[in-house]
Amino acid sequence: MQIEIRRGLTLQTGTFNAVIAPEKEIVAAINSNTDLQRFLFLYISGNYSRILSGIDRQSKNFDVRRAFTAHQLFTMLREAGHTVVFVEHDPSLFDGAAAMLEPVSGALKEVARESLVILYTPIADRTFSALARRYRVEPAWCAKSFDLSFYRGLIDRAYAEIVGAYSQKKPSKKIPCDTFGIDTFTETG
Repeated sequence: MQIEIRRGLTLQTGTFNAVIAPEKEIVAAINSNTDLQRFLFLYISGNYSRILSGIDRQSKNFDVRRAFTAHQLFTMLREAGHTVVFVEHDPSLFDGAAAMLEPVSGALKEVARESLVILYTPIADRTFSALARRYRVEPAWCAKSFDLSFYRGLIDRAYAEIVGAYSQKKPSKKIPCDTFGIDTFTETG
């Protein structure tokens, strides 16, 4: 089974995927994929969910569970027998339970041997990075979560420096390169 989150980003059974995306985009991806209704889908959220209210849950195969602690999340993952396991990341589960990061990360990997596992967050944080550390991270739409004006300013300054460097370069001179089977080689700089 494959799920296309967006054009060019396809997730498949037997993989663990950490996805960083805006809430509207992930809700639209889940709701627009009618194939998901055919499979057992487990949605796990933490103390609160940002996207659950927007997901169309008319399918009989859609199960929802809430984990209030990292230990409960670990247990739910160990008991999961679904084709798709979607975990909405909640960093508050690991407050005072940092020792559970490694076991939960291992449980995500274990479940991914037979299921499609998606660890989702709209904005990455330290605990999300720790859970996804050794796995493929899909920053599908993460540019929308950055301060774009700041990064555009950096790019504009870098571009200005590059243009300035090229405008001050020495004129090029042609060097014969008969030994390489080409007529001339242009040296710049």
